[in-house]
Amino acid sequence: MTFATVTKYIKDLDVVGETSAETYDALLIGSSIAITVDNFCDKTYVMVERVEDIDGELRVCDGKEGHLYDINVNGTLTVHDLASMSTVDYILACIQ
Repeated sequence: MTFATVTKYIKDLDVVGETSAETYDALLIGSSIAITVDNFCDKTYVMVERVEDIDGELRVCDGKEGHLYDINVNGTLTVHDLASMSTVDYILACIQ
């Protein structure tokens, strides 16, 4: 597992045909799977997604095949927090 920066390109809902880019810290598993988090309020949205290297930039794959798993976890966590958690800690965070 290594830490990396992942870019997500999202179709902009405000302007037709425009895309916006968001970067996330990620925990890279192998060369094609990344775990990212998005914090809001007192929760953390954990996503597991396929990534690909395009011109030296790790990008989340487009479409449904890119999204592998997601869950909302209580509390505010970073990818560094997730990397240091044991499986039991993670399960407890998910069910609280």
